[in-house]
Amino acid sequence: MKIKYPKKRLRFQLIQACIWLSFGVLGFVFDTSLVFTIGYLILGLLHMVHYVFEKSKQYLTIDNGILTRNKLTPKSINLNKLIQIKKIAGDYLLRTHHDELRINTAFIEKSSLIELDKMLDQINLIDEIPLDMQSSPP
Repeated sequence: MKIKYPKKRLRFQLIQACIWLSFGVLGFVFDTSLVFTIGYLILGLLHMVHYVFEKSKQYLTIDNGILTRNKLTPKSINLNKLIQIKKIAGDYLLRTHHDELRINTAFIEKSSLIELDKMLDQINLIDEIPLDMQSSPP
């Protein structure tokens, strides 16, 4: 299951890419400074790559009980090992014994947010074991 970015965010990324690319093309047409022209083209290409990445990967992916926040360096958390789900100022904070993942709900499309809320409500949390009880018996 994919939790999608809002269409407005993706559209903004695409518009930014087109603007920077057009500055670069106009720089070649009007024979302006090569440094700025190449800079605009590189900036436009980076924005285009960012748009394609976000459009294809989306914000979150849930597959086989693993929730992954898709970024350049993705972060994953096993939903079967969650000990805490906190909702702080509209965002989610998911914790296991070893990992923590923050989900910014402003980056989620409304229909996907409803799906995510339902899915997180269905998760059975593992009871947290106090540190003094985690050691093996004598």
